[in-house]
Amino acid sequence: KRFLQLLSALHLIFCLQLGTSNAQEDTGNIISLSLKSPQNTTTGESFWVVLMITNNKDESMEVRTHLVSFTKPKGACNFTYTACLCGQCTRNFYYEVAAYESGTIKGTAEVVSAENICPDDEVVYPELGYKACVEKPVTVV
Repeated sequence: KRFLQLLSALHLIFCLQLGTSNAQEDTGNIISLSLKSPQNTTTGESFWVVLMITNNKDESMEVRTHLVSFTKPKGACNFTYTACLCGQCTRNFYYEVAAYESGTIKGTAEVVSAENICPDDEVVYPELGYKACVEKPVTVV
């Protein structure tokens, strides 16, 4: 339990650092994240986690998402997905996981440059490296 608390504290520090970097102060709130999952679950029972990413700019952008769990999941729980996110829109990423102990689920997104993700005729947002993160505790009962 102490280990999970330390990981959560380190993640919070990481998120706070992202929020105060000079690059992010210059670019503003490029993307926003929210994470939906049940607050409580039963040991070993599958549940859905939804990572919602909103593009706050007019241009499309290539975004790499990560979903990481500090719980002991059924199978691997380090999911990565790269997608094109249209300007001024929200996209949902769905993950089915199962927890065997209480912990924290973390979602992150980063603006990246990946070949052939957005259509050729799309204007792609030029700023790369912007990161955002969100986390939510899950209690196993």
